Amino acid sequence: MAKLVLGLIALAFVQRRGSKIPHKLLLVVTWIVGVGMVLYGGLGLISDVLHVTGVINDPQSWKWFFLYLVLWDPWWVLGGALYIATALFSSRYQKFKNNSDKTKQVAAQQP
Repeated sequence: MAKLVLGLIALAFVQRRGSKIPHKLLLVVTWIVGVGMVLYGGLGLISDVLHVTGVINDPQSWKWFFLYLVLWDPWWVLGGALYIATALFSSRYQKFKNNSDKTKQVAAQQP
């Protein structure tokens, strides 16, 4: 269910403007999700490295930690980084768009 919500948040950015979800709310949610995903994946990577290198000795589950190190946790970090980048670039685009709209309004008012 949570993965479905994450996908819907990403899809909300590609919908047409004038949507039912306010842009600022979408930005805040995207930042929170991105940071949460990076922390989840990053802490998982740290744990996996500690188990694989033998700092935390658990020989029975070594192979599972190795699989998580290679196949699972890096995707969470990458996904979180992409959510953060989306929020960052979207907020910059919104500021650029607002400034260009103001410039057009000022230019239209001048004789």
